[in-house]
Amino acid sequence: MVNLVLLTEVYKLRTTRGKQRYSLREIFLNRDHVITIREDKRLSEEFAKGYMPIELDEDQSFTKIVLSGASASSGVAVIGTVYAVAEKVGKR
Repeated sequence: MVNLVLLTEVYKLRTTRGKQRYSLREIFLNRDHVITIREDKRLSEEFAKGYMPIELDEDQSFTKIVLSGASASSGVAVIGTVYAVAEKVGKR
C-alpha cells in the first residue's frame, strides 16, 4: 500500500528582471521515501526578500525533504516547520 501525505510545495518560477519568484502547489509525497528533513534557510531568506507569494504568513517556515529514488536522491521544499512536517510524514 502506498503511504502518501499531502503537503504544499514551494517551487521556483522563471527569474524575471534579476529576481527569483516562487509559487505554491499541492503534492502527494510517499512517506516511505523520506531520507532527511531539515529547515530550508535559503527559502526563508528568499521569503524575507519578498520573492514568495503574498498570501503566506509573515512568520512562515520552510522545510527541505530529501527523498530516495530508484537511482539517486532528490529534494522538495515544502511549507511548514521541520517538526510539523516530520510529524505529518511520520518521522517524529
